[in-house]
Parts: sequence; C-alpha cells; structure tokens
Amino acid sequence: MQGTQKPMVETSSWPGSTLQSLRKKEDGEYYACYRPKTLPCNSLTIMQSSYNQSDPKLTKEEAQLLAKENTGLEIENGFNPVTVVGCTGALHRPTEKCAVGMNSPFPGGYFHSKRWSSFFCQIGPFLSKVTIQRCLKRKTLYLLGDSTPRQWMEYLTRLNVVKIVYGSRFDSYFAHDADSKITIRWIKHSHPWLSNFPSNIKTSVTIPQVLDRIAVGGRRKDVIVVIGIGQHFRPYPPEVFIRRLQSIRRAILRLHAHSPQTVVVIKLENSIALKSSMISDSNWYGYIHNLAQRKVFEDLNVALVDAWDMTIAANTFNVHPNDIIVSNQVALALSFSCH
Repeated sequence: MQGTQKPMVETSSWPGSTLQSLRKKEDGEYYACYRPKTLPCNSLTIMQSSYNQSDPKLTKEEAQLLAKENTGLEIENGFNPVTVVGCTGALHRPTEKCAVGMNSPFPGGYFHSKRWSSFFCQIGPFLSKVTIQRCLKRKTLYLLGDSTPRQWMEYLTRLNVVKIVYGSRFDSYFAHDADSKITIRWIKHSHPWLSNFPSNIKTSVTIPQVLDRIAVGGRRKDVIVVIGIGQHFRPYPPEVFIRRLQSIRRAILRLHAHSPQTVVVIKLENSIALKSSMISDSNWYGYIHNLAQRKVFEDLNVALVDAWDMTIAANTFNVHPNDIIVSNQVALALSFSCH
C-alpha cells in the first residue's frame, strides 16, 4: 500500500478470524499472520523473521539446565585405556548399485579418507567436474528446500559444473552449462522461512507447487528432484512439519503418476551447532523431523540421502558443513540416478 509498513506476527495455528489466512486449500495446511487493522490481506508482501528464542514457560531451573553454557560439556570419567587393533578380515563392501526405493538403514555408512562408504549400496565416483557433468548431461536438477540443498548448488558452481545465470541466495538460483546441456535450479521453500533477510511472500512457492509444474512425462529420465527441508520448522510444533511432508508426499505421487521414471531424492536434515538455542533449534527437533520424513516417505519410490548420518559420522555440527561432506552428499544422490 504505497510503501506502508506495519509489523505482522506469523503463526501456524488458526485461533480466530482476526488472522489473515495464507492457507492454500490444495496443500491442506494452514499458515497465517495477524493482520494490522489498517491494511487489507492482499497487502502482505514481505516477511522477515525476528523470533524470541526464550520461553517464558520454563522454570528457573529448566532455563538453567538448557542454557548454552551448560550444554555439550564433557562429563568427567575414569575410563580405562582403549586398545585399537587392525582388522585382519576383508572389508565388507556392498555389491548392489544404489537405486531408488532402497531401504536406508541407520547407521548407513562411514567416512574414511574423506569418502563416504555406504553399507547398503555402491556409491558412484561423482566427486569431480567430469564425472558429475557426465551424470547430469542433458538433465535438469531441481534442488528444493532450504539453504542446505542450496549448498549443493553453490558447491557445483565452484566445481564449474554449471554457472549461475541469475538468482539470489535468499530466493532462487538458476544455473546452466551450455556444452553439457545441464540445468540446475534451487528454489527455496515457502513459509515458514526464518531469516533476518526480507523474503517476498508474493514470489514464494511451495514445494508441491514446484513439483506440479515440472515438465516431465512418460519414461523420460532427464529430471532429478532433491527435496531438503526441516531447519526452518524447528521452532514450530511437529504437526506443522508433518502436514508439510504430507503435502509433499501427495505431490510426489502426482508427479510419479505421469512420470514414474523421475528420480526424487529426500535429503534429511543436517545436524546443527550446539551453540544454537536448545529451545527453538535443538538437534532433538531435527532428529524427530528425520524420523517423520522416513515414516512419511517410506513406501514411496524415492531415494534417501541421510545427511544427518553423514554429519554425525564426520563429527560436525555445522548446519552448513564443509565441501567434503557436501560433495559426498551430492555423490550419493547422483548414484541413485546415474550409477
């Protein structure tokens, strides 16, 4: 409204008619904001997060227990020395190639010499520009979700697999390589999006909307979809995240109904630093989210990249891990399509 700005409070509940509903009927979920009385509903353009990480419902003792300075501390112990001996037996390696629909156990692998080795399938050698371009030649790769799949895009551009044509790291990226005819798109998921950087609600799209618009058909294998969400849902009740997963599940079923050959990869959440708020960003929420994703998608013909398993195995608690971890996540994902 001609530059008028007023704060709005976001919520995932629906307590009354004073809220502006952002519900999309086809998605089957609610999201709303408290609307200022002087502005109409359609005036909402920008969303920006500034949430309070404290919880007034905690007692003094509970708050002290969950304080950052009291988490992740080494517990005094009197363990005896541990003797490590070499393994004389042959190293077990899986004989089956990675394929969508495979059961992904936990733990599902291990790191050795900066390489992730899977317990259940053979990972392809997709760690170099040449091998990745060979895999993605004449394909479109969709990276949908939060900033962790965006890391995959940024890693692939640093590797010169593609070059970014246009976009913003707070909205979406479009990258392309003309010689190999590779297209990669990162599209951020819609609200909730927790960031101090303003987010345009009018250009925001849900993952189901993107999946419904993907131009595929028949037996074509030229599209790969990677979905990675969860971090921005941690401050909310699990029901909010589960409803979103159910919406995505229905969209995947619609996609596979007319294009069963399209590879869909579900990337689980990375672990996060212990210095984050134990109330709103705890890894406990991420653990619950990952269990929910395994349950919601378990009977679909999709692949699973257990990023949680990888970040824990590498002993990193950075929500945006280094290229060693990201490169192995990408290699595993591509193995379900090209290996």
